[in-house]
Amino acid sequence: MDGTEQAVLVRIKEAIEGQNLTQAELARRMGLPQYKLCRLLNGHPFPRLNELQRFAEALSLSLPYLLGIAEQSSTDLTPKQKELLSRYQAVDTGTRLIVDKILDVKSSK
Repeated sequence: MDGTEQAVLVRIKEAIEGQNLTQAELARRMGLPQYKLCRLLNGHPFPRLNELQRFAEALSLSLPYLLGIAEQSSTDLTPKQKELLSRYQAVDTGTRLIVDKILDVKSSK
């Protein structure tokens, strides 16, 4: 498996984790048996284009994002991420500065 394929699988796995999905739930959303989903997530075989589209739809992501062609857009955010972004945008500047500082400290570790 090449680096591009690995990057696609990483984006899929990050989305699964970010949405707190189980493999069973994702398999149900995709209409696949769980064993096949597990194999696809491990790259054996690497998902075909129609399977990548099913991943994108099940995870509410764009196919270009999964393929690494485009950056993640706000439509690719999970419901929890959208809620947090909305709450962040609603707070005053002082609170935003505090949140930004906390995130900067955590990202530098």
